[in-house]
Amino acid sequence: MVGNFHYQLVEHRAVPTIIRSVAPVAGLSQNNHAVQRHRTADGSYWKSFDFATSRGADNLFVDPINLKGAGSEMIFSLPSGLQGYFLATRGGVIRRDMWEDHFAEVAHQLGLGIPILPIDGNNHPTQRGADRIDITLSTSRETNTFAAGESLAIFARNNTDRPLFVEMIGIGAKGEVVVLVPAKTSLAAGQALRFPESGTLKVLPGLGSETITLFASTEPFDAGRIYRGENVADRYVHDFYRIGFQKAQSQVIPYVVRDDAFALTEANHHISDHATFKNNAARVTKHSITLQTR
Repeated sequence: MVGNFHYQLVEHRAVPTIIRSVAPVAGLSQNNHAVQRHRTADGSYWKSFDFATSRGADNLFVDPINLKGAGSEMIFSLPSGLQGYFLATRGGVIRRDMWEDHFAEVAHQLGLGIPILPIDGNNHPTQRGADRIDITLSTSRETNTFAAGESLAIFARNNTDRPLFVEMIGIGAKGEVVVLVPAKTSLAAGQALRFPESGTLKVLPGLGSETITLFASTEPFDAGRIYRGENVADRYVHDFYRIGFQKAQSQVIPYVVRDDAFALTEANHHISDHATFKNNAARVTKHSITLQTR
């Protein structure tokens, strides 16, 4: 229970009640990190300490006893034999969906394989890729709130030191999708992209919200496809997870794709072959902003 969180620690003189381990650099936060284990009546209670920096009060080697981290993760044994989990920051509770935001990055750093991401999901307007791409999406107005007849321009700025490949779409108030910037558009390091390239867009009458979504990657990726039907909102879907097979000598083995599934030729029976994705969504960062018309 979060409101009345309580665990009875077990006193045992032969075995330490609390064991703490500290490290100067953590794999994920890149800063000080500490973890400690408490013995409890039902097993154990683990608590980690993450720090925003490694300087000043955040330097845990200055005071390794009284730790004041920026966030903590708790894992504890329940009487049922299962485990409970809790995340918290210094100012409050971390969002429950925080794991989804950082899933690609964590899976990549831990070497767990290629993460399968809901990159085109309507319920996931933002998605962090494994490459930690720093790109800014904005409009000509800081609040992103416009009135009918006003002018509008959209900007995407590459804040990294390497070129990126981007794609931008717009989603109207009724769910209609339009491609604003085609896929594989190159954006140089430190440069900004403007839509439209010259002039501005005029905001049309009508209340509601519209969405601008930007996809960015360090590698080129194929354009998505608009799926449109009657009395339903459009969907924009990329072909990120179509599987092919590649031989050890980098010779691509052909495959046949059907509407309902894919059928591979007999060539895929070579033990040395390995599956590949034509487009790797794990390297794609997705940003979305909402425009309000009032």
